[in-house]
Amino acid sequence: NKLLVQSSREMPHNDESSWLMPDVDRVKAEEMLIHKEHGTFLIRWSSKNQQYALSIKCGNEVGHCLIFNGAHGFGFAEPYNVYSSLMELVLHYAVNSLEEHNEKLKTTLMFPVGGSFSSHESAYIPHDRLAM
Repeated sequence: NKLLVQSSREMPHNDESSWLMPDVDRVKAEEMLIHKEHGTFLIRWSSKNQQYALSIKCGNEVGHCLIFNGAHGFGFAEPYNVYSSLMELVLHYAVNSLEEHNEKLKTTLMFPVGGSFSSHESAYIPHDRLAM
C-alpha cells in the first residue's frame, strides 16, 4: 500500500470553494456527505446559530461541529479559537485529528466534498510504473 504525501500547497483543501458552502443547510450537508468516504467534509453557515459549522462524514455517520469566531480567531472551543481564517483551521485539521474536540470524530479533514481529489483518483504514480 503506497501512500501519497502532499505538501499543504498541493492539497485540494487550498481551494476554499471545494469545502466552503455557506448556502448549504444541515439537511443538505447530510445528503451530500452520507454516501461519501470517511473524512469527506464541508463548512456551511448555520442560520440557526448564526455561525459557521463543520459537517463531516465519520464512519457511517455525518457529524457536525459549530465553529466559533472569537477575539483570537476561529476554532471549535476556547481557548483553541486561534486560527485567523477558516482556511487556516481547515489546513490544521487536515493533518490533526478532530478527536481532541469531539471524541466521536476520530478523523482529520481528509476530502473536501467539492474537491477533485479522492483516495480513488489520486495523481500518484507508483515508482515501478515510471520505469518503462
